Amino acid sequence: WFTKLQNSIRFTMVTFKFIVAKKVPTFFTEKKYKPYSDLLTKQGDALKMVENQAKYGPPEKHWYVNIVATAPASQGQGVGSELMRHVSKLADEQDMDCYLECGNETNMNFYKKFGYKLVKTEVIPDLKDGSHPLDDHLMVRKHT
Repeated sequence: WFTKLQNSIRFTMVTFKFIVAKKVPTFFTEKKYKPYSDLLTKQGDALKMVENQAKYGPPEKHWYVNIVATAPASQGQGVGSELMRHVSKLADEQDMDCYLECGNETNMNFYKKFGYKLVKTEVIPDLKDGSHPLDDHLMVRKHT
């Protein structure tokens, strides 16, 4: 579990660096970074997601709400809502907008309750054969 956590943190930090730079770096094509590119491709076309954030996310510095999930046994008990209220409060205290992507209507409606607005929906094809596309709903929340 620790290795998975480390990889997740690395992925998040690399993603953050992409967004700050407002571009997708080319180093993912280098052989020595293949494990990271494999990690990205397992999550769909993550580079496309980073490009979408640079294109449709807030132009100024902002929070990227990367992964929000609640264990199935805890769903429907307000845990995710409490987390989103806390994220919103912290972002507002720093006068920061927030950006996220989600893959279905249920999640999109969940985020709308916290002030997120749909900016664009992109279809991201499966990298292997294009047969299982993902609807990527791009959402922004303006700070209050």
